[in-house]
Amino acid sequence: MSHVLGPRDYRECVSSDGGPPLEKRDIIRNWSAEDWRELDRWLQANAIIGSPLAAGLVAMAVAGFPAGPDDTGTARNR
Repeated sequence: MSHVLGPRDYRECVSSDGGPPLEKRDIIRNWSAEDWRELDRWLQANAIIGSPLAAGLVAMAVAGFPAGPDDTGTARNR
C-alpha cells in the first residue's frame, strides 16, 4: 500500500475492459498481508499522535469557560 498514488495505482483503478472504474472494495480485496499490516501501523500512529492533540484541545476549551458568576463581574469592572 503506497502513501502517494503513482501512475501505476491509477491504472489499477481502471477496469481493463473499458468499463466503469473499480470500486475501493475491489482494490482492497487484492491487498496482501503486508498492506494490511502497513495500514494498521498507520492507524495506530495516527491514534497515538491524535489522542494527545485532542486532549489538549479539550483542555483548552475547558480552561476557556468562565468559572462562575464572579468572573463576569470582574471582567465588567475592568
